[in-house]
Amino acid sequence: MYKPEIIQLFPETICSYQVNVRDILEEIVNEDWVRLNIEDQVANPPEMTRDLYLLEKYPDIKQMIMDHFYQYKNEYLRFVHNDFVITTSWGTKTGKGGYSTYHDHKNSMFSGVFYVNGGDDCAPLLFKKQPPHSFWIMPDEYNQLNSNTFNFIPEHQSLIFFPSHLNHRIGMQHNSENRYSIAFNIMPVGTLGFADSHVDINVNRVSVDPNWNTY
Repeated sequence: MYKPEIIQLFPETICSYQVNVRDILEEIVNEDWVRLNIEDQVANPPEMTRDLYLLEKYPDIKQMIMDHFYQYKNEYLRFVHNDFVITTSWGTKTGKGGYSTYHDHKNSMFSGVFYVNGGDDCAPLLFKKQPPHSFWIMPDEYNQLNSNTFNFIPEHQSLIFFPSHLNHRIGMQHNSENRYSIAFNIMPVGTLGFADSHVDINVNRVSVDPNWNTY
């Protein structure tokens, strides 16, 4: 029997790097943390920083993230004619037994996470796609063509980029040590599109109510 040509049409692309930058663990531990309000019953939900522009405090880490993102978007996605900026950025702290629910990020094109610490026993980043049909068929082996979920195990100082519309969540943290990371959103800026479908986008910092987590 002849072998078919398998075309992975319109794939969702995730990009990960292993980086080597200064250790900011002792600094991020002392940030102002607030507990997330999660609808589902979570005994120990993750916490996030009250500061939603956290990377402004860590300009070297921010520059490292953008350097890697520009390599990814220019060399692989080929978005060479557009500039991008980080909009919001915040820390996450996940203690033993903690996890989050599935969600996506609105008002951004790409999202990402820099893992301040990590390892094999660290809470994974889980991705889930919406299946195109309602049939549940179990393959004898999972691969990129038949899987609806994907687990990314964060290593120490790893960095990941993904489309903001992808459903994702923090998996269960089994390690007794807290898992720290910095999440962020990325938007294109400047003139996008052409002719009757063009727009000029500028991103400005927004004044955020310090009590936003009480809503």
